[in-house]
Amino acid sequence: MFGAYNAITGHFQNVMHHKNDEAKLKSILFVNGFNKTQAAFKLCRAFAKHGRATFEMN
Repeated sequence: MFGAYNAITGHFQNVMHHKNDEAKLKSILFVNGFNKTQAAFKLCRAFAKHGRATFEMN
């Protein structure tokens, strides 16, 4: 789980290109990067609690 979460956060912090450092910081802390990392964290937490059923769709 840590590897998956780390890949998501690493993408937004190191791979994605931003206009400038301020735009990068805003994305990571408040906008798209923040929302995506929060969603990844919630999925990892649900996986830890419920296991594989977290990703199964009805």
